[in-house]
Parts: sequence; C-alpha cells; structure tokens
Amino acid sequence: MIVTGAAGNLGSAVARAFQAAGAKLVLVDRGTDRLPRLFPDLVDSPNHFLATSVDLTSADAVERMVDETVKRFGRVDVLINTAGGFRVGTPVHETPFETWDFMLNLNARTVFIASRAVIPYMLRQGSGRIVNVAARAALKGDAKMAAYSASKSVVVRLTESMAAELKKDGINVNCVLPGTIDTPQNRQAMPNADYSRWVKPEAIADIILFLASDAARVVQGAAIPVFGQAHVAYIPDGRVIGLSKIPRIVEMFARRLQVQERMTQQITEFLDETLHPLGVAVVAQALHMCAVMRGVKKANARMVSSAMLGTFKKNQATRDEFFEHIGRGHLGF
Repeated sequence: MIVTGAAGNLGSAVARAFQAAGAKLVLVDRGTDRLPRLFPDLVDSPNHFLATSVDLTSADAVERMVDETVKRFGRVDVLINTAGGFRVGTPVHETPFETWDFMLNLNARTVFIASRAVIPYMLRQGSGRIVNVAARAALKGDAKMAAYSASKSVVVRLTESMAAELKKDGINVNCVLPGTIDTPQNRQAMPNADYSRWVKPEAIADIILFLASDAARVVQGAAIPVFGQAHVAYIPDGRVIGLSKIPRIVEMFARRLQVQERMTQQITEFLDETLHPLGVAVVAQALHMCAVMRGVKKANARMVSSAMLGTFKKNQATRDEFFEHIGRGHLGF
C-alpha cells in the first residue's frame, strides 16, 4: 500500500496504523531525510519501501515510484493520498496566482496524479482501495479561503468521479473530511483553543484503515466527516479562531438586544454544538436554528436572529465589536 505525504502528522499516523495491521508499506515524501528519521525500523526492511525525494506534482516522478512499488511487491492494493497543505487569509481579488496554483497543485493535482498512476495496476488486479483526504472546507466556501476550499472541493469531486468510474471493477474510492486536526503546528497557531475538541491524527487513521479494509467493501464515493467536536471560524480579517467561547459572547449580545434571559440561555447552551464555519449572517442563522432546536417558538427564534443580523447590518461598530470579542485571546495571522 502507498501513503503519500507519509512524513506529515496525518500521513505518519496512517502509516503506523497500517504497519500495525501488517501491511507492506510504501511511504512517499518529497524530502530526503524525514522518512528515515521517522521510520528507522523500516529503512532496511524488505517488506517496506521509503520513497524519498518524490515530487507528487510531477507525473513522471510518481509513475517511477509506482513502477518501483510494483517491481518490489507485484501489486498495489491501497493508495492513501494524505499530502496537502493550507493557506488562507486573502480575498479572491487579492489572492496571488502563486497561492492559487500552489493550493490546487498540492491538494488536488497530487491526488489526480497518484490516482492516475495506480489505477491501471488496480484494474489489472481487479481490486483496489483509494482513500483521499479532503477537508471540511470542501463543503462550503468562506471568506478569504477560496483557494484552499476550492482545492479540497476538487478532491471530493475527484473521489466521486473515480468511484463512479471504477465501482464495477472492484475498486473502491472514498475520502475523509477532517476538521481541525490536533497537531503541534495547530496548537502553536491556536494556543487558546480547546484541544480536547480537535481530532487526533490517529483517530482519522482509524477511519482510513476501515475504508481501506474489506469491511468497507460496499462504501463507494463517500465523503466521511471527521470533525470530532471541533468548531473553527474563519472571520473577516483572515484570522482562525476556536468557537468554544462564542456562546458567552453571543449571550452578551443577545442580552444587549433585550432578548429574554430564558430564551438566551436555551440558545447559548446549544450553540456550541451546532455552529458551522462562521460568517456574519451565520451567527443569526445559528441563533435561529438553535432556538428552534431547543423548543423556542419560531416567532421568537426569528426575532432573535433578525435582531442580531439587523444590528450587524445597521451598526458596523457592533459587528466589529462582536468579532473583536470572538478573536480576543485567539490566533491572528
């Protein structure tokens, strides 16, 4: 089995999970020394292959790696595409062409090239599994993250297209949609977040292991959410924030709008479990949704959401204050 991006946090967790399951591993990385350092026990193993210095955006390089894999092991049963990256922070009209190309190449082109290289071998075998790593952001565009969101959306569409093309040939293609992954880099970037809500790489690896197994033989073309309890907001100035403290902030503003205390409590206690990536209007929608789900009358729910959204529209200072309170103590980048 082949794991791209195997030196990354998720890729290495996936590799260890499959190693524990007894798989013969082909671990792929662009660097020269990271894989030997991370997997010293595999360096001289005849049952594993550390494919270093492989540019996954180069079709020639990937085809050479896959050919070497087949030469060593005779087949390719599983491809796990974990290679990818993340860049946000600029609106579309200010996004450099380099950023757009970088995101599409790293997140989408790599999946296309690697899958294209292994599928002919899987077709000859009459079996195979491909699992791609997309992202929660693939489901919905948001401000100042168009390149990233678009690139991960491509991964989902590639997954669906390959699944439709290959389902009669014994080849299953699926993808996972992680939210915020608990990595050292994310902890450094968001020091005030509630890490217990994030998804550990090992937990995502378990889902990928299942999708690559015979137990998932009837799962085809699926995009599996792997969000855990994490909620992340991308607010207008490009910052990424944790949402664990938003209910208190919304409560403050709801009370300022003279919403009844009981209704405010009903809304806020459920808010943390239902928010999606945050835009200004989504705050109002979330208030409306939470109020309805908690049994608040629809008319009152509409009053809350309309009041919040109306205040934002009429009063730029209130809107700015809201996001300032949300962002205070969280990451700015």
